[in-house]
Amino acid sequence: MSVVTEYFVASDDEVGATFAGWQWGNGSIPPPSATARTEQPVETPNLSRFARVTLPGVSPTELVTLREAVGDVDVEAGEHLLRPLVLAPPVGKRTQWLHRLPDGFVHALSAMDVNELASVGTRWAELERARLTEIEDIAVRTSRLAHHRERFWQDMLSELAVLADFAVHRNRTIFLYIHLQT
Repeated sequence: MSVVTEYFVASDDEVGATFAGWQWGNGSIPPPSATARTEQPVETPNLSRFARVTLPGVSPTELVTLREAVGDVDVEAGEHLLRPLVLAPPVGKRTQWLHRLPDGFVHALSAMDVNELASVGTRWAELERARLTEIEDIAVRTSRLAHHRERFWQDMLSELAVLADFAVHRNRTIFLYIHLQT
């Protein structure tokens, strides 16, 4: 089983229509058209109509360090937390989550030039390396450090910045859809 992290560009209304029937969590703002609750498990949503990228290894945990590298948050104040907008299926084991990236963060990514992307990418890699060195299991720590070198973080940042630029120029934002895949 693996964790899939898909970032996509949409409006709140588009998300409401795509995730209709899902159980809404206590995140920042649920789209107005998506207030229905259901007691039945919901199928995986079809995101094919949205501009999107799959960024393996970039979950809300890694977004904390990216937001810190961008200077978008005060980690000490707890501003880094992304609260899920929806949790599905609404019954049983949670296997799917939807997060809305903060607008200020999306705009900051969109506004970066090539030099800023390189600098922030390097800083993100440093913060991730520091976080990964805290993992106690030496085999897990060694594996993750070997697979997540600086170039990995810079590539992920570049893809996210392109998506952010797309979102800003279309008056949309970025959502993160996480699901487990067997």
